[in-house]
Amino acid sequence: MRNRVWQRTPPKPAPKPKVADDLKASILVDVAPIVADLKKRFCKSPKNPQFNWPDDLFVRWHRDALYFVVVMRTPHDRPPTFESHVARMEHAGDGKFNLAVPMRRGWNTFKRDLSVEECLEEIPQMVYL
Repeated sequence: MRNRVWQRTPPKPAPKPKVADDLKASILVDVAPIVADLKKRFCKSPKNPQFNWPDDLFVRWHRDALYFVVVMRTPHDRPPTFESHVARMEHAGDGKFNLAVPMRRGWNTFKRDLSVEECLEEIPQMVYL
């Protein structure tokens, strides 16, 4: 039989900062023209669809991150549409955000501690469909 030894557990990480509701509302107002511009740029139906194409683009808050979500339409209608994330603004505290894009095995954070204005300048350049 093995001898069992008591060990200390590592400390829990500090809780992530919460986003205030008024900050969420102001960000949604600031993001609306960017989303409209991205929709105009990317959401066009093809003449002879052979592949999936972007049909709609919107933003969604989940916990303390703002996700840019694209609705893709399929040519074969099985399923007719599906959602895919294209960018994430994760709250880092003190009104700062981290920008990330989805990769094969998770999210790749490539800009850290940006203000809301800096994030909104970067997002139209980094979103590609």
